[in-house]
Amino acid sequence: MRTVYKLIMPGGLVVLGAFLCLQGTPSPEVVPPLARFVPAAIFAIGAVLALRFQDSQMVLALILLALADLGLAHFGRSERLATELGRDVLTGMALLLPLNFAVLCVTPNRGILTASTVSRFVLILCQPLLMAWACLKWPGAIASVLDLQWAPVAIPGSGLVTQPGWVAFAGTFALLPAQHLFPRSAMVGGLLWALFAVLLALNADLNGIEPIVYLTAAGVLLIVSQVESSYLLVFRDDLTELPSRRALNQALMRLGKHYTIAMVDIDHFKKFNDTYGHQIGDQLLRMVGSKLAVLGGGGTAFRYGGEEFTLLFPGKRPEQVMTHIEGVLRTIRNTPFTIRGAQPSPAPGKPAAPANPRAQQKVGVTVSIGVAAARTPAEVVGDADRALYRAKETGRNRIVSLVAGSGRPAPERPARA
Repeated sequence: MRTVYKLIMPGGLVVLGAFLCLQGTPSPEVVPPLARFVPAAIFAIGAVLALRFQDSQMVLALILLALADLGLAHFGRSERLATELGRDVLTGMALLLPLNFAVLCVTPNRGILTASTVSRFVLILCQPLLMAWACLKWPGAIASVLDLQWAPVAIPGSGLVTQPGWVAFAGTFALLPAQHLFPRSAMVGGLLWALFAVLLALNADLNGIEPIVYLTAAGVLLIVSQVESSYLLVFRDDLTELPSRRALNQALMRLGKHYTIAMVDIDHFKKFNDTYGHQIGDQLLRMVGSKLAVLGGGGTAFRYGGEEFTLLFPGKRPEQVMTHIEGVLRTIRNTPFTIRGAQPSPAPGKPAAPANPRAQQKVGVTVSIGVAAARTPAEVVGDADRALYRAKETGRNRIVSLVAGSGRPAPERPARA
């Protein structure tokens, strides 16, 4: 469910809003002159934001949208669309746009003034120049080739998006969700919905205001995606994909009178790192983070720092959530961690054994948990931290709860079988 929500929001909401704004409103015969500049203004705002964050994907996507806006504004009128030049330009553009978005999706998002970004920028600018040259040398050739029935089945559309164009759009739409969900890039989600808005613009009445509305929505989508990416950069832990300590601090300030907090620490993590290396240690942190992410009981897991995590249950007392906390402890303990292709560190003075990429070793992992109930944010974190260290001192792989405000440990709860 979270995956579907992540794919649909907020891009689907923006496109739906643009679509609903156009329903029931007749398209004006003459578009107000100022309306023509609205997409350009949005693109300019997005470009300033992208340059500030050195986001090459957004800059190049905005350039593509600006070129599409220019093409539709200049050649989309009935009298120009009827010409060979207008038909060539718009059908060629409808094919190249999804292909360029697909390239943006699979290439790394590096800084603005890098060789990779400059080369892609030059490639994008060369496309309209080459198209103009081809249109002048062979008038009508591009449209006549793309208008051929390449597939035996009829593909619906307005005529600008030809059969090869539909294939390009379909392939890019298949590629973008996969890139969006697995690397979890908010900007790729923006590219997906921006391209969908472009498709709606190409299939709209080119003489009316619909293309302007949809292209404006596409620019807004990229801006929203940039803001979302910035938020994730600040409030999301890259390694575990859990909310970060900064997000925890904000959540603590919004709490009411009743809440429970638990500090979780991976047992013997330093020894594990020393034995198998930091790369395997990072894999272990990701595994533990994935188990904590599905906490239940209305709780949220945060990456506190190092090998420590925090569980926050707003509006809950310790006795209401202890079952869920015990479930987390049992789940982690009963999930063996597989070490692939790793060799333990050699003893001092002895050479390291050669790594075997097929070697697989399973090790048990346990955590210790300290639980505390509502006080001030600083005090409750301190209480939970003291309970955590009490759990580690008394044998690890257990839960210790402090009675709120007393500083006394409640009866210790060792792990159940």
